[in-house]
Amino acid sequence: MLSVDKKLKRVSFIIDPTSGINRKPGQILKLIENLWGEVGIEYDILKVAHRGHGTELAEAAASSGVEMVVAAGDDVMIGEIAQGLLGTKTALGIIPAGAVNGFARNLNLPLNQKQAISILQNPEFVAVDMGRIDKHYFLNVAGAGLTAEIAQRYEKQILNGALSYYWSAMRQFLRSGSSPRKVTLQFDGKYLERRPLMVCLANLPQFGNQAIIAPDASINDGMLNVCVLNNLPPWKALMNLPKLFNGTIDEMPEIEIFRAKRVILHREDEGVIHADGRLHYSDATITAEALPGKLRVAMPTVQ
Repeated sequence: MLSVDKKLKRVSFIIDPTSGINRKPGQILKLIENLWGEVGIEYDILKVAHRGHGTELAEAAASSGVEMVVAAGDDVMIGEIAQGLLGTKTALGIIPAGAVNGFARNLNLPLNQKQAISILQNPEFVAVDMGRIDKHYFLNVAGAGLTAEIAQRYEKQILNGALSYYWSAMRQFLRSGSSPRKVTLQFDGKYLERRPLMVCLANLPQFGNQAIIAPDASINDGMLNVCVLNNLPPWKALMNLPKLFNGTIDEMPEIEIFRAKRVILHREDEGVIHADGRLHYSDATITAEALPGKLRVAMPTVQ
């Protein structure tokens, strides 16, 4: 537990002016100034200027002794800031300002920005896991195959938001479903060979927007949930789509979910992967692992 008047003295807010579907950084700035102006906690407000800048700003803030860095942006930007705080004593606070807000949803944090800012004035800091795929870090879900291809297609869309994402997903599914490539998975002494549509490495249950890929994933168990979606026809995918949103996706026979601290995935070719929606190009062999307790996150204080 953290008492504001005894411990929390310095906070940095990092804002992404381009995040989300509304793009109203001025509204967030006004809320911060109104809610924190008379609290008596020293704070500053910084803006990211380019991809990766959030990591640099977070690292500098942690090095200067800031106790909490608050990320106001989408999951990509929040992930960058979390990377800068990895392994430090500085906690990550969240003001959801994206189109999906997967991390906030996974942790049941308020999506209302005023409420999210208010609870940060007297938070409890909790140690949580992060994941790493190759050299890239993630909070929610990483993966290869269909999910990475969907993220790649979504980046090219003119419109953002949930509907645009699901449209990208369906188009890519129809394109990819006819010829899934062979992959092998190695973990905990197991060696599996599959031709899956996708392989997801889940640190938390959902991608965002209530799309739950790993219902039993936990952010503090030191494990990743390895979710393998094997090939299925489009009509069956559509018929089972509600299971993705009601937490029963693991009931589908085409879904296999394993738990592992570390997993090695061998593909036939190099290609794209994603980490919380951030696209990266990777070799044919991918290594992913859980990083237990490496990040502190500001959570609502339990009364």
